[in-house]
Order: sequence, then C-alpha cells, then structure tokens
Amino acid sequence: MVLPLVVAGIGAGTALIGAVAQAINNAKTTRAEKKANEQTTEAENAEIQRLEQLASQIERPDFSVEEINPALIDTVFKYSPESIPFVAEENPQIVEKSPVAQQAQTAQMGALGRFEELAQTGEDAQLIAACINREAWAWDALVDRYKRLVYSIALRAGLGQEDAADVFQTVFTVLLQNLRNLHEPQGLAAWLITTAKRTSWNVLRKRQREPTDGEEIAAKLSAAGEWLSNEHWEEDRLADQALVREALERLGGRCKKLLWLLYYDRSEPSYEQISRRLKVPLGSIGPTRARCLQKMRRILQAIGMSQA
Repeated sequence: MVLPLVVAGIGAGTALIGAVAQAINNAKTTRAEKKANEQTTEAENAEIQRLEQLASQIERPDFSVEEINPALIDTVFKYSPESIPFVAEENPQIVEKSPVAQQAQTAQMGALGRFEELAQTGEDAQLIAACINREAWAWDALVDRYKRLVYSIALRAGLGQEDAADVFQTVFTVLLQNLRNLHEPQGLAAWLITTAKRTSWNVLRKRQREPTDGEEIAAKLSAAGEWLSNEHWEEDRLADQALVREALERLGGRCKKLLWLLYYDRSEPSYEQISRRLKVPLGSIGPTRARCLQKMRRILQAIGMSQA
C-alpha cells in the first residue's frame, strides 16, 4: 500500500500545475517517439492517464497536496525535471518526498560545484574553451578574474571613473570577439594589459579633441603616453602582480590574512604580533605559511603564471 503525502491543508501552487502540464506534454512526446520506432507504449499510456487525472484534481479549489500519491509525483518530475526548483519554492514538502526530485537536485548541486571549482581554480584556457561553448558561467568567471586589472590600468593612465568603465566595457567586448583567436590563452593577462593600454590611450586622444584646458590635457597625455608606451617587461610585471592579487583573493580565509600580514602589511608585524592578531600559536605560523604558499603556488600555476 502506498502512503499519501502527509501535508494537510496545502493546495497546489501554479508551479505544480505547470509541472504537471509540462509532464503530460513530454510524456506524449516520448510516446510518439516510441510509436515511431515501433516500440511498446503501454507504460507511457498508463502514466499519461494518471497525469491527466492529476491535472484535473489539482485544479479543484479544495484540493490538497496530501491527496497526491508520491509515486505519481515521481512521474511528474521524471517527465518534467526542469520544474523541480520552481515546485520546490512553492511546495518544498512535495520535492522532499520525491526520490526522483532529490536525485535530480543532488546531480544539479554536483554540477554547480564543479562549475564553481573550475571558475575559481581553472586555467584561463579552460575558461576560454567554456566561453567558446557559450557557457555563461565561464564568461562571468573570466571577467571577475581580470576586472580589477583592466580598471586599474585605465585609472593609472589618468582616466576618470566613467572613462575607466568605458575602457573596461570596450576591452572585454574585444576579448569576447577574439576568444577564438587567442593562440596563447596562458598569456591572457598580458593581452588584456596591452588592449587596456591601447584603449585608454584612444580615450585620452579623444578627450584631447574636446574643448577643455589645453595645458591640462597635454600634461595628462604626456604622462600617460610615457607610461602606456612602456616595454613588455612592464606588462609582464603588471600581469604577474594582478595574478598574485587574484591568487591571494582566492585563497581567502586565514591563509589570505596570514600572507597579507607577512608580505603586504606596511607595519611589518612580527610573528608574535601576528600570533596575537590571528589568535594562533606562535609555533604554527611557519608551517601554516609554507602550506599557504603551496596552495597559492598551485592557484598561480592554474591561472597562468608559468613560473609560480
């Protein structure tokens, strides 16, 4: 004997109604495909009949989800898995009672976890390949990885916030258009620096043609031109700095705090001060530092620093 869902007094939401309708359509499509291949459709016929009965029931004003057979809910999600997150928002108890829904959610969380891990530690080449395959998460990860670098170049060139935002937009638009032409994805940071410099210079030249204080813009152009025309060693240095900062951000937590205090804090705190500040044993700082540097080295290698 199959026990009903024990959730008294809760009616079907619009998401469940839509899920049942979608399940019926998908089940009929499956049946048609099997008929075309001369396969038996007895199971689909029975499932469609039960789904259509459910569709009639849940339209009743006095309907409660406690009336639904759990096996029938599994049939709904079998044919309409895309509806699971929407039904979960309106009637979470239904999803909790469905093994099919639980399995689908577990698989989805696993996929999201893999995407998140790749977004955080994946090589640029992997993200670029995913972008070419039109995977939006990869583009978001790529922009997030290098947005600070591009903005900082525009600002360092003497541009204001608004112009720096325009440079940012232009640089990543050009990147999107040229993803397939990047022959050395591991050099993406250097490519972005070169493109950001060139774009910043174009914006400055455009400002030169606008009515303004001639001496002021000339001074800006002169200073920016000197910096923007630096040789490739400067670009490599900036790229490395950007990658180190990015790796430090990804470390997060105690490792980020420890390495910041050891290498970036201008007050140059002693081990004793760091011990008190982070509330860790003095003797643990050295071994923890070594482990954190190893983690950071792996991140740097993953995101493109060849000599990390």
